[in-house]
Amino acid sequence: MKGRGIAAACILLALILPGCGDEAATGETDGALSKADFVRKAEAACKKAKEEIVGRNFAQIRKLAKDPKAREDFEYELVETAVVPALEHEVEQVKALGTPPGNAAQIEQMLKLTEGAIDEAKTEPETYVAGDAYRYGSEHFGDAHKQALAYGIENCPVSE
Repeated sequence: MKGRGIAAACILLALILPGCGDEAATGETDGALSKADFVRKAEAACKKAKEEIVGRNFAQIRKLAKDPKAREDFEYELVETAVVPALEHEVEQVKALGTPPGNAAQIEQMLKLTEGAIDEAKTEPETYVAGDAYRYGSEHFGDAHKQALAYGIENCPVSE
């Protein structure tokens, strides 16, 4: 069972990051930003969010693996203090990139799905906690991930 808790916590951290490539800009640029540049920069923002969430907290989750109640309490705190802020910052970073010409609608859809997942994390944090009610993240993140993959962003959300 404790291995299941650690695995669930790792999945929690992985699913929390899906906002990654899902944060895109809302306005098209005049061609200064290519699709390849956008993808590269969006993935960099995703990696930074991953480090903010996973890198700083994985050891604590692992340490709490033998105490399911303490681990779950920490995960609720983590959603509020690390996941939501990291993803909100990620959205801001990707919006600031601008949109490669002709891609505004697809990127806007990724952004909306990510923002929906962030809102859900704020109002229903249990969706992202590895306790008994854990549902492996939100459909918003899953759909955002599909949009990101379709656009060519493979590192977001983090799926490891």
